[in-house]
Amino acid sequence: MPTDWQLDDVNSDIVITDGEPQVVTDNDESVRQRLILKLSMNKGNWWLNTNFGTDYMGSILGAKSKNWVAVNAAFIDAIVSTPGVLQLNKPIEYNLDNSDRLLSVTFEAQLDSGDAITLTVGMSP
Repeated sequence: MPTDWQLDDVNSDIVITDGEPQVVTDNDESVRQRLILKLSMNKGNWWLNTNFGTDYMGSILGAKSKNWVAVNAAFIDAIVSTPGVLQLNKPIEYNLDNSDRLLSVTFEAQLDSGDAITLTVGMSP
């Protein structure tokens, strides 16, 4: 099983204690971190895996007019294609704050551990 480094909730930096990077020992926490990273990164920006991330430039921000069906499909794909996620339990909720240019998505996903996780992830350009 791959090792996931524990990430700080504020800025996603690797948590280091006494000079040692901390690892995630809980599978649900590992899936939570993967979801946050995947939804926070534009697909194609990570040189090690250009398929990782969310298709912001194609389906979400790149479209001249917002097709919310395509936007929803892009988020669903990003979430359910994350290892450890089985399905979405509820429709995704969107909150668009035009003044701060911030889009937040809230969703509940069923994990392969049997647990459900509820996350809100905010994205800004």
